[in-house]
Amino acid sequence: MSGYQFYNAGQITESDQQKLSKMLEEYFGTQSDSDQMPIDDSARPWIENIIPECAKIIKYDDEVVGSSFIFPSSLDLMNDFLGNRINEAQLAQKVQAEKITYETMEAIYLCSSFVVPAHRGKNLSVKSIVKSIQEIMPENKCLPLFYWQYSPAGAVIASKVAQILELPLFTKSSK
Repeated sequence: MSGYQFYNAGQITESDQQKLSKMLEEYFGTQSDSDQMPIDDSARPWIENIIPECAKIIKYDDEVVGSSFIFPSSLDLMNDFLGNRINEAQLAQKVQAEKITYETMEAIYLCSSFVVPAHRGKNLSVKSIVKSIQEIMPENKCLPLFYWQYSPAGAVIASKVAQILELPLFTKSSK
């Protein structure tokens, strides 16, 4: 794993942030899917100032090769999400509006993970998400993990993370 480094939100250059945003938008296509949390600057202050440990940027040497993003939530919001009463974009808005913090969270949402094809197969997404959860999880807490199954690879990643951390995992199937 020599050469790989993991950075929190706000620890990379603006140029790297723009490259990452472009990569993520090309992969997830949030601009054409209003159900997804948008990849734009609207949530950046919340991420960088309130939950920077939740956004990990993966670099190989000095090149951005991927990222992961998780965020704290309440059980009520996660149940609304799983029950299709709110979408991912609304979930993120409500978490911000309700000012859910690491201290008040009751669940963790595994929002996204992406690694460029040349660097896949190295468990970078799993390592990135595990690092984030370990940084935000209060000691001796067992919080459930939730995720939206966007791809088969995402299902494998979420399962591995839950297994490594010995945490329960709840899934929302793709539409």
